Amino acid sequence: KYTWTQPNNTITQDSSFILPNVGNEASGYYEMIASNGACSDTVGIDVVVLPTPRLSIPEVILTDFCTPVVLSPHIYDDTNVSYQWTPQLGLSCNDCPNPQIQSLVQSSYQLKVENEFLCSDSTKVDIILDKEKLVFAPNIMQPSSASGNDHFFITPGCVTQFIHDIDINDRWGNSVFSSHADTVDD
Repeated sequence: KYTWTQPNNTITQDSSFILPNVGNEASGYYEMIASNGACSDTVGIDVVVLPTPRLSIPEVILTDFCTPVVLSPHIYDDTNVSYQWTPQLGLSCNDCPNPQIQSLVQSSYQLKVENEFLCSDSTKVDIILDKEKLVFAPNIMQPSSASGNDHFFITPGCVTQFIHDIDINDRWGNSVFSSHADTVDD
């Protein structure tokens, strides 16, 4: 007969004992008493579950690069960690928790965090240029309207320096205006 006593004083009767989920709550003293009815023996072990960091960061970050892009991971369970961002090209730092992307040199970055017990976690984030925010142009206008919606305008994003081609069509697809620039004048 085998009797296991766990740190939370739960008693189990089996020849083996398996911890289904190992977290900090599993740390403690485990004792097993083996008995054949005539005699018994006791053995115990002190189990220490080391803290393990867990990472969370969006898999994809869409940006127009008009505002600085700062990588901001969330760390759970053990926040006393060292940081290693790779590749370091284009980052303000490679060993800090929140590096800023200085320019779009890399389309993805990996982060590995490690605590003092060499327990680690890693993740990857993709940086994608949000093309929807490069230029804004209204898709509907009404010439000679009294409501103020009678002008066509283009609002460039911060990364747009020059518009090479523009085509404006009416609601039936007929061309109303078209322009093509061969060169960029400074």
